[in-house]
Amino acid sequence: MVQAVFLLGLERTTHVVLANLQIDPQDLGPLVKFTREYGHLIGREGGDVYRVSLGEVVDFQNWVRRAWQGDAHFLQKDLEIAEVRFSIGPKQNEVSIGTLRTLIAAFTLQHCSAGKLGVCANPECPAPFFLKVRRGQNFCTHRCAVLINVRRFREREKHHSKRRGKR
Repeated sequence: MVQAVFLLGLERTTHVVLANLQIDPQDLGPLVKFTREYGHLIGREGGDVYRVSLGEVVDFQNWVRRAWQGDAHFLQKDLEIAEVRFSIGPKQNEVSIGTLRTLIAAFTLQHCSAGKLGVCANPECPAPFFLKVRRGQNFCTHRCAVLINVRRFREREKHHSKRRGKR
């Protein structure tokens, strides 16, 4: 179980990390690093071994990415069958979520409904999925914004210099 204390920390951005994760069947290093840092996303216990289906991980990642594109239908279905428990006590309230997958689906849907999911307008951005800080934000970082604006400026200058040369 993923406990509420775990929910309120750095893991609120786990869905951003998963969406930007480069999963390559030839190089599972990034997926292994993700698993070490955040835990098993999807899998089944078989004896002493935790088996993870790469296909299931890729499918879930695609669902998360589709939510960033505005289609959160699959994640909504995923949460409808999720295991979530609430415990209310005199000194502490606790939420237990069955899997990291459920946690990621919940945070993705929460940010989707709040309009916080953004895709960087830089087509070459290495991590295009981000959480918007303000309405209308088109770039994940200032660096991407400056890069695209410089390219646009140079393109305009190139176009204007060609027009000036024709006179």
